[in-house]
Amino acid sequence: MRLLPRRSRGAAAVVLSVLVTGCAGVGDAGVAIRPLSVDVVFGVPPEISVAAPPNVPTLDLPQQPTGDFTFRPTPATVPPVPPRAVDPCPVAPVTSAARLEAPLAVTTERPRVGDYRWRRSVSVSEGDESAARPPVTGFEQRQILSWEEREQVNPANREPAFGYSTLQPSVDDPMVLVKIDWNYDDSPAQRVNPPAAAQGQSEELRPQRVGNDGLAIERITRYAVQEDGSLEPIGLPFQPSRPVTYLTHPVTMQDTMRSVGTDPVTLATMVVTHKPVDKIQVDACGEKVDAIVVEATMTFTQGPDTTTSELRYGVATQYGAVIVFEEATTTTSAATITSSFSLAQADPSPLLADPTEGEDLTDTDPAGGS
Repeated sequence: MRLLPRRSRGAAAVVLSVLVTGCAGVGDAGVAIRPLSVDVVFGVPPEISVAAPPNVPTLDLPQQPTGDFTFRPTPATVPPVPPRAVDPCPVAPVTSAARLEAPLAVTTERPRVGDYRWRRSVSVSEGDESAARPPVTGFEQRQILSWEEREQVNPANREPAFGYSTLQPSVDDPMVLVKIDWNYDDSPAQRVNPPAAAQGQSEELRPQRVGNDGLAIERITRYAVQEDGSLEPIGLPFQPSRPVTYLTHPVTMQDTMRSVGTDPVTLATMVVTHKPVDKIQVDACGEKVDAIVVEATMTFTQGPDTTTSELRYGVATQYGAVIVFEEATTTTSAATITSSFSLAQADPSPLLADPTEGEDLTDTDPAGGS
């Protein structure tokens, strides 16, 4: 053990005696030790580097200018957002539903006059060239021109009958417009037995309907579109003495019925065998429209020419028994035409004018003259 020098030992003894005397003495004089909280940080903290968020550009702002100027940072330049392409026919959401359900009978519902857009797809097959001719697709405009209340065939019925007119391009020629005058009568259905001379023909054995019950065609008129936009009637209209039924009233699912109409002037005959089979919701480019699906076979004979069509169409009874989609395969002596049309606009645009106005096409007797 190393000993302090004598002089150092004496100094240490003096200090120790003073400390002991101060701690043990009583009175005002003395030394006290009190705790003191001190937050002391030694050294300089390192600079913290903060990373910029992802996909956010770092802006280099100019420094503060000298002088009496107000500092305004340069705004960031945001690139313009390119315009989003508009889908001409958006698809309705899977979870969406039609606004109104198609009832099995029309009561107070009436057609909505206006201009409607339709989707179309038409292909024509001539002989062996069918595989080389793709369908022509696109849109077309159809109109509901007018509608009117009519006198009931059966006065005992509560709801009045009504009629309306539609205008649409011809399937095979867009420069030809077809006007169809429809009638709807909620008279009770009437059935008659087939003619005795047709007992051997299975097609003729189906029950026939008489009267105007349900949705029926009263008249079909074809127009040629002129250079100035006016319409010129083509030949004589098809106006059967008894309207040809397209949908019975009330609707009975899976009930097959046959309707025959003959024009007394041209002797043209239309035979429609139809059967309502189901309901479907048509996607009218973003909005669904409920409809009753009808499967039918139509035969139209005029002179030596006969045209046969296998049809499938939908009738929206909630909007006054208007057709909202059509599918057809039509066979003639020259070609086979496959067509598909469907409503692409649930709510109509305003109808600016009736291009057929001035033609006397609304003088049909609701009773069909029978």
